[in-house]
Amino acid sequence: MTALAGTFGRIGAQARLAVREEFCRHLDDFLLRRTESAFTPGLGATVAPDALAALGEELGWTSAQREAEWQRYQSEAERAHAVGTEVSGPRAN
Repeated sequence: MTALAGTFGRIGAQARLAVREEFCRHLDDFLLRRTESAFTPGLGATVAPDALAALGEELGWTSAQREAEWQRYQSEAERAHAVGTEVSGPRAN
């Protein structure tokens, strides 16, 4: 686990493993679907910078790609926190 973690600790190890073994390619996918971060206040905001750095290093992202991933994560986290929005589709009776 230490070799996987590098300078990013436990979240870094989880990120690297998700890339190598689970074909994870996006920060929002990693934080909101593959870790316990989805069940914490802020949906992983406290570990997001380290996760972004580890994923970016593992996947060879440019700074522009890292910024795009950060924006994508923020958008998905906001959407996941949305309250009072209607869900489209048929309603169960």
